[in-house]
Amino acid sequence: MKTIEETVITYLNTDGRIDGFEASGLVPQNATSSSSFITVEKNGTSISDRKRIYALSASIYAPSQIKAAEAADALALTLIAMPEHVENVASVIIDTVTIYPDPDTPYHHRFMVNFRINTPL
Repeated sequence: MKTIEETVITYLNTDGRIDGFEASGLVPQNATSSSSFITVEKNGTSISDRKRIYALSASIYAPSQIKAAEAADALALTLIAMPEHVENVASVIIDTVTIYPDPDTPYHHRFMVNFRINTPL
């Protein structure tokens, strides 16, 4: 069974593809300041009697702040459509889309999308 991170990454690299961006769980080893990519990580989980709620973050890296911002907006809309394409995803809630610069790395133009995925138990 796939983890929720693997499910999101698979979706973003197939049905939810954002042109020019590959999604993965880690920053690619060959990433440079001209690279465009997305990383996905799970931040936590809560469980009720009927559903499981995953808290996740996706970081969008791009060669310019404008390209990162555009991709972050596209990613948010793509994630909202995820229940139409992925079995057992009941809903996706976008919590924030924020600029998240990383000046200490060569790939410092970054936005972050924080979101929740609801799945049935």
